[in-house]
Amino acid sequence: MNQMLKNNMIRSIRDIDNFDDMRDIIDAINEQQKAIARESSRKFAVGDYVYFTTRGGEQIDGVVTKVNPRTVNVQVGVRRWKVDASLLSLEPINVKGAA
Repeated sequence: MNQMLKNNMIRSIRDIDNFDDMRDIIDAINEQQKAIARESSRKFAVGDYVYFTTRGGEQIDGVVTKVNPRTVNVQVGVRRWKVDASLLSLEPINVKGAA
């Protein structure tokens, strides 16, 4: 999406002056977020090596153990993470134990 279109959308949202219209916009945004998450999860399969960055900025590398409609389960050592698919990337930089 280009910056001008995004800025126009934000301005239009700020001009909303009633809860009914705001609720309609929020519902549309939530539905689009779900669609993006579902599309993102289709990129992954069990056994894929993936990585993501935590809120603290740490890169976590692991293996996909399950793909859900919106999230992906990632095994990292003995710990399991349930990660939104849009936050994952294939081909981690450092896979522990890989050749």
